Amino acid sequence: MIKGVIFCVCFLVVQLMVLSHIDNRLSPSSKDARQVVTTTPAVNREKKDEKDARPS
Repeated sequence: MIKGVIFCVCFLVVQLMVLSHIDNRLSPSSKDARQVVTTTPAVNREKKDEKDARPS
């Protein structure tokens, strides 16, 4: 029974290593990618809201 558990753990580790290798080969630049979030500063947002509230 111990041999079976050891075999399963070894097999799991090998699978994870292979999947990690495949993942790194398919998308090597994913670590370098950065998310850029653009937000409107609160001051500009208030001015925009005031412009939108004025009657035309």
